[in-house]
Amino acid sequence: MSLERSQSRTGEAFGKRGSRQGLGPDGEKVDWLLRAAITKNKVRNLKYLFCRKLEHMVGMSQNPQFHPFDVWEHTLVALRNGDRSMETSWGILLHDIAKGLEGIRGTNEKGEPTDHGHEEKGAAMAFNILSRLRFPKELAERVSWLVGNHMRFGANIDANDDVTWRWLRKCARSGEFRENKLMAEAFKQLTNVCIADMVATTASKQELISAQMYGTKLVTMAYLVPIHTTDLNVTGKDLLPQGFTKKELEEVMPVLLRRVQDGELKNDYDVLEKAAKTWKTRQEKKGQN
Repeated sequence: MSLERSQSRTGEAFGKRGSRQGLGPDGEKVDWLLRAAITKNKVRNLKYLFCRKLEHMVGMSQNPQFHPFDVWEHTLVALRNGDRSMETSWGILLHDIAKGLEGIRGTNEKGEPTDHGHEEKGAAMAFNILSRLRFPKELAERVSWLVGNHMRFGANIDANDDVTWRWLRKCARSGEFRENKLMAEAFKQLTNVCIADMVATTASKQELISAQMYGTKLVTMAYLVPIHTTDLNVTGKDLLPQGFTKKELEEVMPVLLRRVQDGELKNDYDVLEKAAKTWKTRQEKKGQN
């Protein structure tokens, strides 16, 4: 399918709603995502995405207390304010994809629309869509993670740091990230998605500043949470001269990792070496009893 034909079909699906925001019939970022999908993955049936998976977003109302646009217009405005990375752009495009669906759409006591749980449903949809469009599994998983976590970002902005540390520890132990820098990268992308999302709402300038400050702090904190024992500032090789056997190292390193993740220990060589020695002494005493 040519880019021109695919753009024409999206225009048929969505009309000219995007032009209200000065983005053109389909939105400049949507055009860019189409181009990327075609040139990189040779997708032949983009109508699957735009006419079968996103069409319901057009004209779908939202709570006017927080949203001046319908779901599709909101998405276009958010896309314009996001960066041009594939992960962030697809995350923005799909972050509200489950809004309005059966089992998700409801109303509050004032009769205003609600979409509780749309982030979880949307995460599964995002993974399936990008897999269907033949994008790499890593991209599909990351975008799914971004969609699934975008509501938690806003909920934690005004919470104390303990809430954020628990969130980071949960992510670190989820198995979704192989190493610390990948998790920190994901939280940086999540910050970009969520700031773009907020720009397209009724959020005030001060609320946006607070969100940007939280995002910066969140990424900094993410770098401090180890994912794997290789993220620790002590290695098995460092402990071998202390008389540790291979079996003991296989046991003590995960213990040290969990204690650092829990905030019991600092990820510092001297602190970890001392904790490892204490663990070894206790194990030896247990063996003597």
